[in-house]
Amino acid sequence: MQIHTTEPTPEVLNKHPYLTAIICEPLRVYPPVSQLINWVTLEPANLGGNINIPKGTWAGWNAPGVHSDPAAWGPTARDFIPERWGDKPEEVMTNYRRETVRGRFIAFNSHSRKCLGQGYALLELEMCLFELVRRVKWTIDPGYKLKLTSVSGNRMKTLRRNCQCSIEWHPYTLELQSPLRRA
Repeated sequence: MQIHTTEPTPEVLNKHPYLTAIICEPLRVYPPVSQLINWVTLEPANLGGNINIPKGTWAGWNAPGVHSDPAAWGPTARDFIPERWGDKPEEVMTNYRRETVRGRFIAFNSHSRKCLGQGYALLELEMCLFELVRRVKWTIDPGYKLKLTSVSGNRMKTLRRNCQCSIEWHPYTLELQSPLRRA
């Protein structure tokens, strides 16, 4: 990412739609709140003509179920695909709002119960990711080895790895000396 600015303003962040998409997709695949049980039936109810719900039953939604529904997200509903949100800033935000209103993206709940801080939370995540991409040089240890063993019978697939990540920090406002102070 080539970024020539010292401040990650909302205008700068909006020029990088993949940044928002890469935040929305983990919230969809791994929602922070898995369920919200906030309704109780006041009288017996029937769903779809074949599911009876007695009076006094607590009901709500399950985010992993909603977020992985192939009827809403297609056959790749369980796959991590940030590109599904779009490739233009307007498109990503339009899809985010549309899926929230439709109740298909409920990481921050929806409608009158939605999180008032969702815009701020997204902005904070974008700024954090922006700074990590801009300031950190990520390298994979040359000795990294990945070994997968085959699955036979009831044995599980095992993953063995020897991974070390080297990180270089390129600060512009803080000196990494003691005590820390603004440059």
